[in-house]
Amino acid sequence: MDTRIVEMAEELRWRLLRTGILLVVVAAAVFPVAEHILDWLRNRTTAPLAAFGIADAFLALVTIALGAGAVAAMPVAAFEMLQAVAESYPALNRRSRWLFWFASMLLFFAGVGFCIQITLPYGSRFLLGYGNEGLRPVICVRQFVSFCLALTLGFGALFELPLIMALLAWLNLVTASLARRFRRYAVVGITIVSAVVTPTPDVFNLLLLALPLYLLFELGILGMRICERRRQLSPVLDSS
Repeated sequence: MDTRIVEMAEELRWRLLRTGILLVVVAAAVFPVAEHILDWLRNRTTAPLAAFGIADAFLALVTIALGAGAVAAMPVAAFEMLQAVAESYPALNRRSRWLFWFASMLLFFAGVGFCIQITLPYGSRFLLGYGNEGLRPVICVRQFVSFCLALTLGFGALFELPLIMALLAWLNLVTASLARRFRRYAVVGITIVSAVVTPTPDVFNLLLLALPLYLLFELGILGMRICERRRQLSPVLDSS
């Protein structure tokens, strides 16, 4: 195994530990307003919520606070990860680190926004639509919050796909030609991931994630080509 990868993993561990401390601090600050966030989610999804356990309501608010902390800590976490990679791969100089960081934030919050605006309301209402007068759905508040958090952060993470592809090309670990050869396998993988992540079994809702992900994959290939061309034009990069 490349010793640089081991060193990068060790450096990344300490950086993520510091990010975790920030997450806890932000979560503590958000907790007093977590109930308002829960009300907003309930209104957006029209989900009838109930607490089935004595601690369900409290744990739901804690989960909301931790989720908000994770979103708030994301910019720092992304920068720390890029810094850790740069420790082992000098090709990721200061300018490129800032460019990758900005792109990561743009893609992450685009994924979060896409989920909140489209997938979460549509998916929740689709599932709740199966109820009737004799079978009225009642959702456990803790499970509802965990579902919303996992889906939102999952979309944010999946939208980072083109950035990861471009970063691998910038570090000369994967080439665009290799990614193009695996395009058909990527389509299958994207379909499987979309079927697992999306909350409803209908094809339309699956396509709401699968189509953007495929477009992001193609965008990633384009980004890889740009990174490869940039490295060819500037074989000696300024590491400052």
